[in-house]
Amino acid sequence: MRQLGQFRGNSGQTLLDRQQRLLSERHPRIRSVRHRLGWQFHVPAFLTTSFLLVTHPFQPAIAQLVNIAFPTNPEVLFQTSGPARAPIVGDWYTTAPSASTDRLHRFFINITQQDLDAAAAAGGQVQIGVRDGQSNGDVDEVNGRSLNDFPNAIDRSCPPEANCDPTRFTVRDANNTILATQVFPSGTPDSPAIVFFYTVTTPGVYQVTSETGALPISGDPTPALNDDDNSFEIVLQGSAASPPLIGQTQGTFQRNTTDINAPLITLPFYFLVGPDVNSLFLRNFDLDVPNFSTTGDVEYFSPTGGGAAIPGTPSGQAEWNNGGDLNTGGDTLAITPIADAGIWQADFVNYNASNQTLFEANTGTNNRLVVFDATPTRAGNFTAVHNRPPVEVQGALCYDIDITNLFFTSDIVNLRIPTVPQGYTFQFRAGDRTTVLLDTDGDGNPDTGVLAAFTGTRTISLCATPAADAPNEVTVQIEASSFMDQRVRGQLSLPPSPPVVLQKQIRRDSGVPPENRPNLRLVKRITNVFRSGGALPGVNFAQVIDDPGTTDDNAAGWAQIQLQGITALPLTNPVQSNDEVTYRVYFLSDGAAPALTVSLCDLIPGGTTFIPDTALLQRGNNSPTPTGDFLTPLTPLPLENACPIQENPNGALIVNLGDVSNVAGNNFGFIQFRVRVN
Repeated sequence: MRQLGQFRGNSGQTLLDRQQRLLSERHPRIRSVRHRLGWQFHVPAFLTTSFLLVTHPFQPAIAQLVNIAFPTNPEVLFQTSGPARAPIVGDWYTTAPSASTDRLHRFFINITQQDLDAAAAAGGQVQIGVRDGQSNGDVDEVNGRSLNDFPNAIDRSCPPEANCDPTRFTVRDANNTILATQVFPSGTPDSPAIVFFYTVTTPGVYQVTSETGALPISGDPTPALNDDDNSFEIVLQGSAASPPLIGQTQGTFQRNTTDINAPLITLPFYFLVGPDVNSLFLRNFDLDVPNFSTTGDVEYFSPTGGGAAIPGTPSGQAEWNNGGDLNTGGDTLAITPIADAGIWQADFVNYNASNQTLFEANTGTNNRLVVFDATPTRAGNFTAVHNRPPVEVQGALCYDIDITNLFFTSDIVNLRIPTVPQGYTFQFRAGDRTTVLLDTDGDGNPDTGVLAAFTGTRTISLCATPAADAPNEVTVQIEASSFMDQRVRGQLSLPPSPPVVLQKQIRRDSGVPPENRPNLRLVKRITNVFRSGGALPGVNFAQVIDDPGTTDDNAAGWAQIQLQGITALPLTNPVQSNDEVTYRVYFLSDGAAPALTVSLCDLIPGGTTFIPDTALLQRGNNSPTPTGDFLTPLTPLPLENACPIQENPNGALIVNLGDVSNVAGNNFGFIQFRVRVN
């Protein structure tokens, strides 16, 4: 592999210029209880509640639901090949005998709270589906019959063909947990209809995976049931004013034409590069240069290149580019972190009609980035959760905030206080509540530093120092913004997105010193899964485990009660539709004072439904009793609640515990409830 760095051609063109030119041609795993659970209680020194997350409710001028199809470029088809096909067809991921270890095509969808709110305002929900999911005629290549050799769909249909491959589409979360599955059996009649099979209720990144062939679906190796190239569209229902962002990390594409002599085109793809990346590994496979395409070429465009093309290398038949072979090869580019973050573009120049191929963008050599067929106009997706009381540090009241990046690139969250309340000074500090946060991306505001893609989390602390004459009660607003979103919209000369606003009420009181304050620990576990009336076999729900993501389950006070349960089901034994999952939230008051007026909130996980009359409360070693108030999805939450997401996307269980003693024997217990997998 050679290092690329020479620029050529198109000097002075911007990303928008190139767009105009081209358009003229055309079940969640429990990681830490603090991210899933809110709570609040009265602290004599400082009356504190969880932060209120104000996300600027979405109010489109004309609210309407639309179907958003991927690919968006009408020149392109996405295809998944069966395992009996050879790599020479262009699909390295699913065909034999490639060295691929993940024999799926993967599509990633970024869904923000704004997307969910906009869909609700339009009278609907965000749904995930597929159009033309079956392998049967139309744009599918059945039993190896190509679009060009057999341009009439009837020649690629069942009947008269006898063995169309089955296909399967699966919705997964960012951790690869299966949420829903849609199978099209062999011979399913050809139809352009959209089949929606999952409704999204919680913001985050979701995957859709595609498989073609009886071998991966049912274990049947019959060649004639594993040799199709299935074309399809991933479809989202959402608001036209806030469409979710969708792309792919591993998949193939082909021209949407049966005319082998169709004019050559320049086909653009786009990918987002996070702020910490210093090297890219860009790959294409089976572009057939020079075997069948003597003029095909590849060019890359960076955010800082002024429109100049960075020359890439096209691949030959059944091999990767830049002198590669069946399993190795690619172009390596050294880039500058922060400066080169944002939208990158890869152009397939003089792309011919009969050519299934793929493009892959990586950081390093094997960390795939999401690729889009249209310019992304926004980025970023993060949560900011506070559910712990303040800590006094040298006269400052420090409030911890857990910020988690849900987006599919790394990101930085910038923080600012637009209006500082009179009589207070504020600092953003690291989780140690001492180290002052720096401005790492040069925008003039302190920030989190780089957060890893999908689940990168950092605890920061807002520390408020009151002056001697400061008012007893103030409200402060924190504006939090995604670096990636700012960078993408700046590249396209679009106005910045509204920031996420955290609103916090601070009450000053010096009546109780820090050493006399309460402390409440929470630990959440899955204690059973019922399937068809019996417990899920193969899982030991009675085990006591140590969650490495928190120290709250290591306190000495837990000796009074066993923390039975698991934090996640194994990937080999996932939940299925209609399974009933039992959650248990253990609590322990082990501070220097009782925890007063405690209220707990647990949001119902996406993809599940709360089962009425299953909420129980056990205090100490007493018998469990019914408890709690369940609020159905989107029902407004009560004021001063402890829920980490105020929009209540999938329902919330609120339990008011009242005062919890800090005396051993009476300072522990649990709340338990069940949900049904949709």
